[in-house]
Amino acid sequence: MEDTQAQKKGTKSVGVAFRQWVLTGDVRNCQTMAMLTYSTAAGHAFIDRRLYLPEEWTDDRDRCREAGVPN
Repeated sequence: MEDTQAQKKGTKSVGVAFRQWVLTGDVRNCQTMAMLTYSTAAGHAFIDRRLYLPEEWTDDRDRCREAGVPN
């Protein structure tokens, strides 16, 4: 299992928050995902992935509802 981050601009992408950017160590607006992949010499495939929702999202039910995040 590996954490992956996607840098984002704005505040509307689900789960976006200011977090420490793994590659540089500075704080950036990003989404964080846990991803499980399977890899061989023949190629690789995603098995599962989960988007991490920080507290500023889980504590704001109106924001989650507006973005389509289920309860």
